[in-house]
Amino acid sequence: MQEEMVRMRADIGRLQERIAQLEGENRPPSAPFRRGEDERKSGPKKPGRGSGHPGSCRKVPQVIDDEIEVPLRGCPYCAGVLEGVIPVVQYIEELPEVRPHVTRLKTYEGHCP
Repeated sequence: MQEEMVRMRADIGRLQERIAQLEGENRPPSAPFRRGEDERKSGPKKPGRGSGHPGSCRKVPQVIDDEIEVPLRGCPYCAGVLEGVIPVVQYIEELPEVRPHVTRLKTYEGHCP
């Protein structure tokens, strides 16, 4: 029985090592989203388009419903006279309010005599 126990303990040790090896192979990396060393040193990418690309903005609306002009009569801080006043044009587009579409369904029920 002693020889059997020694053999079984050796088998158990070998099987435990094999289990540890297989579990290590099937384990996902601890941080798959992590960047490599080279990528970390370069820093984050600058936002926006690269240099040399043409700028883009919304087109001027074809239909203008209201027009408001706010004159600048003087310096907003000291009320002094201003020189070289130029107009600044802005377009404000109000999006229409989204309202849910509701349907009322009326059905009838009755009993046959």
